[in-house]
Amino acid sequence: MSNDTLAIANKYIAAWRDKDAAGLRELVHEDIRSKGPTFEVQGREDFLESFRRLLPVMVEFRLRSLFINANQAIFVYDFVCPEPIGVSRVAEMIAIDGGRVKEVELFYDPRPFLQAAQSANQKP
Repeated sequence: MSNDTLAIANKYIAAWRDKDAAGLRELVHEDIRSKGPTFEVQGREDFLESFRRLLPVMVEFRLRSLFINANQAIFVYDFVCPEPIGVSRVAEMIAIDGGRVKEVELFYDPRPFLQAAQSANQKP
């Protein structure tokens, strides 16, 4: 199972790195659940909408480490954004079910994103 998990994880990472919504759509389960420090979404369409909203702020996706265990993958990466956000270090855990990503959990410091959103809302 870990070879399948590795292949799916690598495709998932490549879809993010390449900003490939179509490729990501094929990899995720229709009932995907995704959560992080400031959000929780369920369902493929909401997940893909979250992906599309992040694309304008993502300058680069730099993979640092990848760990595989049966039907799970954990990877650590730098999510590079323009200032004032800069480099956000992220750990992401995905669970595979039936050959698709069914669960995603992200671990990162949300403060730079919240501050940037707050600053954008304060502009006249």
